[in-house]
Amino acid sequence: MRTNARVRRLIAIVLLAWFLPACSSFQTTDLAPQEAVENQEQVILTVADSTGEHIIRLSDPWVTPDSIGGVPCDEYFDCSAGATRSVPLSSIQRLEIKRFDGTATAWAVGVVVVAAGAVFVVAMARSWNERWGSR
Repeated sequence: MRTNARVRRLIAIVLLAWFLPACSSFQTTDLAPQEAVENQEQVILTVADSTGEHIIRLSDPWVTPDSIGGVPCDEYFDCSAGATRSVPLSSIQRLEIKRFDGTATAWAVGVVVVAAGAVFVVAMARSWNERWGSR
Protein backbone atom coordinates (compact mmCIF):
# COMPACT_ATOMS: atom_id res chain seq x y z
CA MET A 1 0.00 0.00 0.00
CA ARG A 2 2.90 2.38 0.76
CA THR A 3 4.34 1.81 -2.71
CA ASN A 4 1.09 2.98 -4.31
CA ALA A 5 1.20 6.16 -2.22
CA ARG A 6 4.79 6.79 -3.31
CA VAL A 7 3.88 6.27 -6.95
CA ARG A 8 0.94 8.67 -6.62
CA ARG A 9 3.20 11.29 -5.02
CA LEU A 10 5.74 10.88 -7.81
CA ILE A 11 3.00 11.28 -10.43
CA ALA A 12 1.73 14.41 -8.66
CA ILE A 13 5.22 15.92 -8.59
CA VAL A 14 5.74 15.16 -12.28
CA LEU A 15 2.38 16.77 -13.14
CA LEU A 16 3.17 19.89 -11.12
CA ALA A 17 6.60 20.17 -12.76
CA TRP A 18 4.92 19.83 -16.16
CA PHE A 19 2.72 22.85 -15.38
CA LEU A 20 5.55 25.10 -14.16
CA PRO A 21 6.03 26.82 -17.56
CA ALA A 22 2.41 27.97 -17.30
CA CYS A 23 3.48 30.15 -14.39
CA SER A 24 4.93 32.73 -16.79
CA SER A 25 3.79 34.46 -19.94
CA PHE A 26 5.00 37.16 -22.29
CA GLN A 27 4.01 40.62 -21.04
CA THR A 28 4.69 44.09 -22.39
CA THR A 29 7.37 46.00 -20.51
CA ASP A 30 8.20 49.68 -20.23
CA LEU A 31 11.79 48.97 -19.22
CA ALA A 32 14.67 50.17 -21.36
CA PRO A 33 15.71 47.46 -23.83
CA GLN A 34 19.05 46.87 -22.06
CA GLU A 35 17.28 46.25 -18.74
CA ALA A 36 14.45 44.27 -20.33
CA VAL A 37 16.58 41.68 -22.11
CA GLU A 38 19.01 41.19 -19.25
CA ASN A 39 18.66 37.57 -18.05
CA GLN A 40 15.99 36.84 -20.68
CA GLU A 41 16.19 33.76 -22.89
CA GLN A 42 13.45 34.94 -25.28
CA VAL A 43 11.78 38.23 -26.21
CA ILE A 44 8.97 39.24 -28.54
CA LEU A 45 9.26 42.50 -30.49
CA THR A 46 6.51 44.34 -32.32
CA VAL A 47 8.25 46.30 -35.04
CA ALA A 48 6.86 48.96 -37.37
CA ASP A 49 8.44 49.63 -40.73
CA SER A 50 7.31 50.97 -44.10
CA THR A 51 5.36 47.76 -44.84
CA GLY A 52 3.43 47.77 -41.56
CA GLU A 53 3.63 46.06 -38.20
CA HIS A 54 5.52 42.79 -37.70
CA ILE A 55 6.07 40.52 -34.73
CA ILE A 56 9.62 39.22 -34.33
CA ARG A 57 10.54 36.56 -31.81
CA LEU A 58 14.17 36.40 -30.70
CA SER A 59 16.02 33.90 -28.57
CA ASP A 60 19.20 34.77 -26.64
CA PRO A 61 18.69 38.52 -27.15
CA TRP A 62 21.43 41.16 -26.96
CA VAL A 63 21.34 44.94 -27.12
CA THR A 64 23.72 47.41 -28.73
CA PRO A 65 23.39 51.20 -28.41
CA ASP A 66 21.17 51.37 -31.50
CA SER A 67 19.61 47.89 -31.96
CA ILE A 68 18.36 44.70 -30.36
CA GLY A 69 19.26 41.33 -31.83
CA GLY A 70 19.21 37.62 -31.31
CA VAL A 71 18.41 34.32 -32.96
CA PRO A 72 15.13 34.56 -34.94
CA CYS A 73 12.39 32.07 -33.98
CA ASP A 74 8.96 31.07 -35.25
CA GLU A 75 5.78 31.47 -33.21
CA TYR A 76 6.61 28.34 -31.17
CA PHE A 77 10.18 29.53 -30.48
CA ASP A 78 11.67 26.94 -32.82
CA CYS A 79 14.82 28.89 -33.61
CA SER A 80 17.15 28.98 -36.61
CA ALA A 81 20.51 27.70 -35.43
CA GLY A 82 23.39 29.92 -36.47
CA ALA A 83 21.25 32.75 -37.87
CA THR A 84 21.01 36.13 -36.14
CA ARG A 85 18.87 39.17 -36.71
CA SER A 86 19.00 42.69 -35.36
CA VAL A 87 16.32 45.37 -35.29
CA PRO A 88 16.88 49.12 -34.86
CA LEU A 89 15.63 50.32 -31.48
CA SER A 90 13.82 53.20 -33.20
CA SER A 91 11.47 50.80 -35.02
CA ILE A 92 10.37 48.83 -31.93
CA GLN A 93 6.81 49.68 -30.89
CA ARG A 94 6.45 47.07 -28.15
CA LEU A 95 8.84 44.77 -26.27
CA GLU A 96 7.52 41.72 -24.44
CA ILE A 97 9.44 39.64 -21.92
CA LYS A 98 8.55 36.53 -19.91
CA ARG A 99 7.22 37.31 -16.44
CA PHE A 100 5.43 35.44 -13.67
CA ASP A 101 1.71 35.18 -14.43
CA GLY A 102 -0.57 34.65 -11.43
CA THR A 103 -3.63 33.89 -13.57
CA ALA A 104 -1.84 31.18 -15.53
CA THR A 105 -0.54 29.72 -12.28
CA ALA A 106 -4.03 29.67 -10.76
CA TRP A 107 -5.40 27.91 -13.85
CA ALA A 108 -2.59 25.34 -13.78
CA VAL A 109 -3.14 24.59 -10.09
CA GLY A 110 -6.91 24.44 -10.68
CA VAL A 111 -6.51 21.91 -13.49
CA VAL A 112 -4.29 19.71 -11.31
CA VAL A 113 -6.77 19.88 -8.41
CA VAL A 114 -9.75 19.03 -10.65
CA ALA A 115 -7.85 16.14 -12.27
CA ALA A 116 -6.80 14.80 -8.87
CA GLY A 117 -10.38 15.11 -7.64
CA ALA A 118 -11.68 13.21 -10.68
CA VAL A 119 -9.14 10.42 -10.12
CA PHE A 120 -10.14 10.24 -6.45
CA VAL A 121 -13.87 10.03 -7.28
CA VAL A 122 -13.30 7.28 -9.86
CA ALA A 123 -11.11 5.33 -7.41
CA MET A 124 -13.72 5.65 -4.65
CA ALA A 125 -16.52 4.59 -7.00
CA ARG A 126 -14.58 1.49 -8.06
CA SER A 127 -13.75 0.64 -4.47
CA TRP A 128 -17.40 1.03 -3.44
CA ASN A 129 -18.56 -1.07 -6.40
CA GLU A 130 -16.08 -3.87 -5.54
CA ARG A 131 -17.26 -3.99 -1.91
CA TRP A 132 -20.97 -3.35 -2.18
CA GLY A 133 -21.94 -3.55 -5.86
CA SER A 134 -22.26 -7.34 -6.18
CA ARG A 135 -24.83 -7.80 -3.40
